[in-house]
Amino acid sequence: MTNATAMARVARLTVTGRGADREREALAAWLRGNPVLGRGWPVSTAAPAPVAGHMGGGTADALEVVLTGGLGAAQLIIAVLTWRQGRATAGCSGLHVCVDCGETRVEISDLPAEPPSNDGQ
Repeated sequence: MTNATAMARVARLTVTGRGADREREALAAWLRGNPVLGRGWPVSTAAPAPVAGHMGGGTADALEVVLTGGLGAAQLIIAVLTWRQGRATAGCSGLHVCVDCGETRVEISDLPAEPPSNDGQ
């Protein structure tokens, strides 16, 4: 095992809601090629999580992202928040994204396109 492999962890991203399959692929493409992140993130599709009493298999329903020392859980969560807000602005609503990094789990649903105004306060 190399030093880079030893430091790597895998985060699991699930996207549910309206157009989830299409949006999951859009998120994967964005993470792989986001110019802000340099080369982007190593992203692959993942089979459904195993359920007790059921055989494995089925179509991919999640993304797996390799986290390394330079690209950790916090950066991934910020990247997904940024992507989600951009998609909401473009009219893609009704989505729920879960980022599970082992010890950290964040759920993101229907972010507003703009923060609320503080007029008169």
